[in-house]
Amino acid sequence: MTEYRLSFVTLLDYEDGIIEIIVDEGVDVSADQFSEMIKFINELPSNPKGGLVNRVHSYSISFAAHLRFKESNAIEWVAECLHGRRPNPIIKSVWPKKLKLQFYSDRETALQWLKASIKN
Repeated sequence: MTEYRLSFVTLLDYEDGIIEIIVDEGVDVSADQFSEMIKFINELPSNPKGGLVNRVHSYSISFAAHLRFKESNAIEWVAECLHGRRPNPIIKSVWPKKLKLQFYSDRETALQWLKASIKN
């Protein structure tokens, strides 16, 4: 596993096709920050196909940032681990059709889904 640090987020590249995304506590992720993260992920040599969004911290993402997820060239599957939070209903309405999205309450189940999806 390789850990990368951007100004607002930690990325854990497991180099098995999965990258874990952990946004810092209290951050309001802007469209520019989100684009910075996606560009970084797109350029990783491990070419991750699955993204685990680990919402262990409380943060927000602007609507404009959500729209930027379509900039992802690498990620095909996204598992969002909510840790008891409810999914944002707006996400599904703006989510790019090419990306498969699932919500989970625990990290291990999310990882299992990603691993199975990547193998298929």
